[in-house]
Amino acid sequence: MNIWIALAVIVVLLLIVPLIVGAKTGKLKLALPIALLLTGGALWLGWSSIGESPKWQTAEALKDKELQIAYVGDECEDHRSVSVDEGDDTITVTITTRSFASSCSDVGVKKVVTVELDDDIGAKTLIDGGCQGDEATCAVEIERVY
Repeated sequence: MNIWIALAVIVVLLLIVPLIVGAKTGKLKLALPIALLLTGGALWLGWSSIGESPKWQTAEALKDKELQIAYVGDECEDHRSVSVDEGDDTITVTITTRSFASSCSDVGVKKVVTVELDDDIGAKTLIDGGCQGDEATCAVEIERVY
């Protein structure tokens, strides 16, 4: 769903509907702050839950079951989550970052994530889970440093 359509639906449901109900029941003074709080809270929650998947710079195997992935992040990065899906032939790592700052400089900062795996890396293909493409496009070369 387009983000603007979702935003319009939120505004209609949480702002306009309570105002109409408040006007019809004669309680507009009560409905207005409630509608504003509901709309503002929903918009903040929706905005703050949008994450980005940064493009990786390097992926290094430190040990048989340990990867270190470097990427250029935001200096205002407040939260980072890493998910790992280990298949028979592939390892898919998805890094998602979030920044709750309203403004931040465009200066990139090198960030490093270390990922512990359940199984040996072996000859598995490493996939950037945040990449928007097919497996061949999103495959990342693993540099072995051990």
